[in-house]
Amino acid sequence: MANSKFIKAYCNKTKKYFGLECREFSGEWKVVNFIDLKAEEAAVLTSEIEQPVFKTNSNLIPCDECSKRVVGGCACPSKHRTCSASMPYNFQCIYCNELVIDYEEADVSDSEKGKTITLSQGQEVVIRGRNNKPLSKIYVGCGWEASSTSTNIDVDSSVILYDRNGNTSSSDVVYYGNLTYGAGAITHHGDNLVGHTGSRRDNDVDDENISIDLSTIPANRESLLFVINIYNCVERRQTFATVHNLYIRIKDPDSKKTLIEYRMDQNFGDCTALIVGVARRKDRGWAFKAIGEGVRADNLSKLVEVGSRYLH
Repeated sequence: MANSKFIKAYCNKTKKYFGLECREFSGEWKVVNFIDLKAEEAAVLTSEIEQPVFKTNSNLIPCDECSKRVVGGCACPSKHRTCSASMPYNFQCIYCNELVIDYEEADVSDSEKGKTITLSQGQEVVIRGRNNKPLSKIYVGCGWEASSTSTNIDVDSSVILYDRNGNTSSSDVVYYGNLTYGAGAITHHGDNLVGHTGSRRDNDVDDENISIDLSTIPANRESLLFVINIYNCVERRQTFATVHNLYIRIKDPDSKKTLIEYRMDQNFGDCTALIVGVARRKDRGWAFKAIGEGVRADNLSKLVEVGSRYLH
């Protein structure tokens, strides 16, 4: 997911939504992946970038009629075939002139109604309260479950602050060994040494929690990267293969309501750390993007080094 951004596309004929993953090549954003989106997923996805024309990258096949790569810009006869919302999409749909880029803001009506916005990997939503206004104070909970065969596995959550150039320092890392940042800007509420075990969980109890006052984050810090790693993973020979049901959720500390939740259902195999998500400045507030990428990092210091790749 490094250096990737997403745009949302809509088919005027079938009324279906699609997600287009883009990456930057020599200053131009090109589409590298094309996926189906459910209506509820599209509702919380905002197109992150704008440019006059989007083309596909060479890893994707061009239009099989005219060999062009312009998204939604081809009027070849083959693009006027009979199609319907019930049909699985053909990759060539990406070139059909019925497909348009949707730049509407994410629908936050669920948040306004007090419902939780559930994100999928790559989706981003503005952090807002029930009154549809940017929320300054948030409560971030992380959770996981160790399998019954896991022993002595210690999973830790942390927050790393970066400037607009992806730079950071040791004082910008909030974790079990450095529980506070600034004058109450960020507070880590302590280390859970064992996590949750067993088959049942209290839905209101997270394994580790972090309080953040977004309004007091220094102006030269643009991003807050949320990460999870396994302590002493090399010596103990442990990976996330034995850790399941990982999630992050953002709550309103006043109402205690969960506003945003992202569950990571992937199998992270031999990964020893996870890039969970990033909160970054957007317009006059903050937005949260679900990342959910597993990496190999022997310790938190190594994780800080690779974290800057996932800020955009």
